[in-house]
Amino acid sequence: MGMNISRMKEQLWLDMDSDIQNIRTKIQEIRTSLIKINEKLQNSLIN
Repeated sequence: MGMNISRMKEQLWLDMDSDIQNIRTKIQEIRTSLIKINEKLQNSLIN
C-alpha cells in the first residue's frame, strides 16, 4: 500500500542529507574557482 509515516520521514531525511551534500560539493567547487580567479588577479597585479 505504500510507505508509512515513519518510513516517509526517514526517506525525507535521507533525501535532505543528499541535497545538503550536493550543495556542499557545489559550494566547494565555487570556492575553488574563486580562489583560482583571485590568484590570477593577484598575479596580474604583480606583473
